[in-house]
Amino acid sequence: MNTIGSSLIIFLSLLSLDLHASATTSEAKEKSTLFYPQFGISLPQPFTIGVEAYRIGAEDLRVFIDTGYIQLPQIGAVVIKEFSVNAGVRYYPWNNWFYTSGALGYRWLNFSTSSIGALKSADGEVLANTLAINFMSFYTAIAFGFNVYASSKINFGFEIGAQLPMMGSSSQEIELNSTKEVTGSDAFARIARFPIPQITLFRLSWILD
Repeated sequence: MNTIGSSLIIFLSLLSLDLHASATTSEAKEKSTLFYPQFGISLPQPFTIGVEAYRIGAEDLRVFIDTGYIQLPQIGAVVIKEFSVNAGVRYYPWNNWFYTSGALGYRWLNFSTSSIGALKSADGEVLANTLAINFMSFYTAIAFGFNVYASSKINFGFEIGAQLPMMGSSSQEIELNSTKEVTGSDAFARIARFPIPQITLFRLSWILD
């Protein structure tokens, strides 16, 4: 009888341990991927929001995506708008404080004005009421950066790199008396293909539980 009782106690103990291990494994699987929402102040896109994610056990390799849109305050008669989105991978070789990254992205930059009365023909005829110039680029971006950890869940970052356009194009939109004409521009397209610096002056990241 004692032998049966002892065996039953051992069996129940092992079952309890197994159930605990299964619950722990299940919980680990549920949290196997961590997400970092991010907010950045940077150039050429002044404000960005995005997210970085990695799998537990593979913290040195992380994927990210971020995007931004801004319309700057009107300067004279000119309005400037910018939109960008890019996605890529960050590699953290040394304890998550330093990283290198590579990404693919798209950038759209728009300059427009509704005050171009000076744009007239030789006999004084108004040629356009409004003018908009668009620059579009698909690019690769390479960068390196540093993180400072305020806690186990919050960090601040800095990044510097470059955007290297793979394709660039431009268009001009000229509107006269509600009639719009859109044309391409090789001269402006060459500008859209220029490499430009990419700098993140400040990035705030925090872990979502």
